[in-house]
Amino acid sequence: MSEFDFDCAIVGSSPLLMMLALKLQKSGKSVVLFEAEQNFGGAWQNEHVEGIGLVECACHLLEWYAGGYELLARLSGCKFVASDPQPVRIYRDGTVEPYTSRNKIAAALYHELRGFATSLVRLLFSKGRTWSDRVKTVESKRNSLLFYLRFRLRGAKQFDAIQRPALGFTHFVDNLANKVSSSGIRVINAKVDSVSDEEDSAVLGYSDQKVRVKKIFLGESSIIDDMRNQSDVAKEPYHHLVVGVPANSVEIRSDYIHLPDDQLFHRITYLRDIDNDDNRTEALFLVQLRDQTAGENQDAIRDLFLRCRIIISNMTYVQVHKTFTKSYFGRASSVLYLDSLRSVRYVRTIGDLARNVVIEPEFREHAAKQPRKLVLSPKTVGLMVGSAIMAGAAYIIGITPDLIADILP
Repeated sequence: MSEFDFDCAIVGSSPLLMMLALKLQKSGKSVVLFEAEQNFGGAWQNEHVEGIGLVECACHLLEWYAGGYELLARLSGCKFVASDPQPVRIYRDGTVEPYTSRNKIAAALYHELRGFATSLVRLLFSKGRTWSDRVKTVESKRNSLLFYLRFRLRGAKQFDAIQRPALGFTHFVDNLANKVSSSGIRVINAKVDSVSDEEDSAVLGYSDQKVRVKKIFLGESSIIDDMRNQSDVAKEPYHHLVVGVPANSVEIRSDYIHLPDDQLFHRITYLRDIDNDDNRTEALFLVQLRDQTAGENQDAIRDLFLRCRIIISNMTYVQVHKTFTKSYFGRASSVLYLDSLRSVRYVRTIGDLARNVVIEPEFREHAAKQPRKLVLSPKTVGLMVGSAIMAGAAYIIGITPDLIADILP
């Protein structure tokens, strides 16, 4: 049985975990990274499609957070540019609205205040949950409000545009994987079977072998996936199509389209980095499905592309080149399995990558300060009452975030 000694172990290869491994290695620590699959990237991994090349397996969008794009560019070594045109939401009735704007960022204060106020009311009056659980909910909502104030509302005047990697998301992930492979980080392609504490270190077991490390960094979804076999936790399947249409029939090549109220389709992204090939006669798009059967209906896909003004004629052909079905653990998955181990630290990997980067403590220059435990001081009680009154009044008189966004200058 072989043993290798490292300062840090990273379990998983999502972009954030790869950037974390590079940051730790650059600071002088020895790092080993475990990845069960051959392709790096986790939910961001690329896959080779015959006749096309590397294709991202999921639709990606990096939301705006103060300092987020700059931090991503510095950690990944990739240049970031504004998406053109900017991401949009398109509704069934044809309404088109920006995915993010300064007004929407400011208007989201209503959601944060209402969520915090609701948790405070439940803390004082709810009888369905324990006091400890209610306090944890208040702390979570408080942390969310503080994060919003620091990384969204403050600096919102400087918001200009949602950005993306200049050479595309496939290059972004591929570049990170290449940097990890060439940096001196030990990469082990194996599934981690066990984790245990031993005195001042931790031991990870894999394929009848062990590695002893000082610190383990785990992604939220990789914990259950790699080290917990629990039948009551189900993976959520995500279905995507690589769709080609004639390049000369394309009207709008939007980097990201969100379809909030469509029952068949969820998102569309333009595979811009693939279409840099001057010899390609097709424009390629990645479509995420809500209903798997929609991928078999070319008329429905054509109607979708017409409604989103991607193509200009209902006579345009659409061709499905590839179908991806990837399964991941959702947000509700428990991550409490290894809480008792001193050497384990969870890394937030579920949700928006830009958000997770700016709150990651290892990236000290942009890390959010950890709020103290909730204390029911007179100041806190005053904040409770004020927040409850403000959010309750707004709700009663019918003020919504969209209404706030419309009336803001």
